[in-house]
Amino acid sequence: MARRRVKTRFYALMTAFIIIIITVVVLVSNGGGGTTLENGYIETSMQTKAVVVRDEVCVSVEKHDRVIYDVAEGAQISEGDVIGSVFKWGYTDERMQSLVTVQKEILTEQHALLAGVTNSSLAALEAQIEQKMLAVRDTVMLGIGGDLLMLERELDDLLEQRRTLLKTLVQPSEKLTQLYESEEQQFNALNEWRAEISASQSGRVSFYFDGYEQVLNVAKLDMINSELLSTVLKNSSALSNNAESDNMLLYRIINPTEWYIAYLTDVSSAQRTVEGATYTVTFDGYESTPYTAVAASPKVNDKKIVNILKVSGDIGDFVGIRSISATISTTASGIKLSAGLLDMRDGAAYVNVIIGDAVKSVEVNILASDSEYAIVEAKNPNDVLSAGMRCKKP
Repeated sequence: MARRRVKTRFYALMTAFIIIIITVVVLVSNGGGGTTLENGYIETSMQTKAVVVRDEVCVSVEKHDRVIYDVAEGAQISEGDVIGSVFKWGYTDERMQSLVTVQKEILTEQHALLAGVTNSSLAALEAQIEQKMLAVRDTVMLGIGGDLLMLERELDDLLEQRRTLLKTLVQPSEKLTQLYESEEQQFNALNEWRAEISASQSGRVSFYFDGYEQVLNVAKLDMINSELLSTVLKNSSALSNNAESDNMLLYRIINPTEWYIAYLTDVSSAQRTVEGATYTVTFDGYESTPYTAVAASPKVNDKKIVNILKVSGDIGDFVGIRSISATISTTASGIKLSAGLLDMRDGAAYVNVIIGDAVKSVEVNILASDSEYAIVEAKNPNDVLSAGMRCKKP
């Protein structure tokens, strides 16, 4: 009988132990062992390749042979400003060369008539012209000396000043008078082939294109998708001057105060922007100038999330940059939880909250995240997500 009582007690203890194990398993599976939400704060940053989107218009004209620009790349212009001249189809450089030849003959004759006469203003101009010619030569031959377009424009201004000054200093001879008349005839003949280009609006001007100006434009911001961004990031190359190509593009005018960057994150990643949130953007090569940016509504597209940030501050060098590496940083406070508690579904993020015996999936905005934690808030104003609530892993 004693042996039977011992066996009964043994089985009773074993049964109780199994019941406890089953109870624990059930509680955990139903969220009874869930994590309690807490308030917290994190700073986070991510590195990515971003695409620059500008508010710009492209201007083109009918088929032409040549363009001469009067303003430098990146210059600020106003509506109506003369940007340059277009030479119609059929124009040849011999027409320009005829004018240049006459002007050289005029200069030779003027110098001959001024032999022995010293003029300080003319001497100063001659010295400036010589220096500018050297700068143009160094830029062309050695790749140093600055912006070639600007140097050429400055040289043209100095040459025009010299022509004006010499006409006031030199008493024209019969030969010089004839040369002046020939110059005017050549100039008028050239003007028949030349038309001035005036700016259609104010902004920053650029003469370089990469072929994405129409699709990566603020006017089409809602149409930007993951396929387009992936293509640009894969194939983006240096901009080129297409002024003399078949597409007849002449210049771009860029709004320097409205520009965006767009970048991709994986649909399963917790790293994405939140509409209206503020971020700090630092571009590679421009680390000394951090920018503030505000997020537009992110879009889920083809297992990617298209993140778009409106950047504050002057566009600067980004008038001619399409893609660049950037660091996106932010700080956030709110409900802090382990990244493993986020339930990622079809590009949306959820937290499975335990309410009594039930579990409710609450959709959340991820305000910030790193490899370990995330700061979240309920996306729907009617949902409650607060410290002290319990949640379970997905």
